[in-house]
Amino acid sequence: FYFSVSNVRKKQVVVLNIINFSKGKSLYRDGMTPLVRSTSRPQWQRLPSRNTFYYKCPRHKMNYVLSFVFEFDLEDDVYFFAYCYPYTYTDLQRYL
Repeated sequence: FYFSVSNVRKKQVVVLNIINFSKGKSLYRDGMTPLVRSTSRPQWQRLPSRNTFYYKCPRHKMNYVLSFVFEFDLEDDVYFFAYCYPYTYTDLQRYL
């Protein structure tokens, strides 16, 4: 996943749920957490593991759900969330 959130309020706390994961063995169970960056902070950072939960949910046909808690700290920012560090086509061309 890779998505952005805008039009937020300062100190607003949200719980984001990504549903329909099908694998029981996930790196999220071993401590991996989603990444976040914003327009004012262009470096990707991992969310704290204490704010990330990966669990089987009976409300979603027993598929797995990744839930994480995040508090927005600036109102005019656009926040980006990602499964892992994005790797662009430009990065690939530089590598080759």
